[in-house]
Amino acid sequence: MLTSAGIKAMRQQFQTNTPFPHLVIDRLFSPQLLELMYAEFDDMKWNDLRVAATAVEIKRGSLPNAKFGPAAQIYFQAIASGRFIDILKQITRIDGLVCDTELYNGGLHEIPNRGHFSVHIDFTHHPVTNLDNRLVLITYLNEGWIVSAVQRPPTG
Repeated sequence: MLTSAGIKAMRQQFQTNTPFPHLVIDRLFSPQLLELMYAEFDDMKWNDLRVAATAVEIKRGSLPNAKFGPAAQIYFQAIASGRFIDILKQITRIDGLVCDTELYNGGLHEIPNRGHFSVHIDFTHHPVTNLDNRLVLITYLNEGWIVSAVQRPPTG
C-alpha cells in the first residue's frame, strides 16, 4: 500500500475525489492498536475533554495537549513521525506540511448516539502557530461501521 506505486495511486485518487480532495484508506493502522485506543477513551479525565454542541457537530473531544493512554500515544507519535508526514506530502503535494503536535481541535473525539459530525472547517489558520490548516486526518475506531450509513455532502 505504501509503495511508490501505491502512493502514486493514492495521490491520483486524492486529487480527483469530489466534492473536495480526500482519500479513504482502509486498514492503514493495526486493528489491535485501534481497539486499544477505543478502550482507552472512557478512561480519559473529564478535564482533558470538551463538549461541543453546534450546527456542525455534537461530540466530546480531547483538549490540546490532553493526556492519552499508551495506545493513543503510539498512534499520535506514528502520525506525527517524519516518515508518515513525508508520505502525506507525497500524496497531497502539500510542501512544508507539518503535524500539529498540540492537536488543537484534534485528538480523540466521540460522537454520541444522536450526535453528528458534518463536513466543516474548524479554522483556516492555527491560533497558536498561525500556520495554514491544510489537511485533516480522521481515523474511525467504530467497529462494524457501515459506509452506507454515512451522510455524504452534496456533489453538485
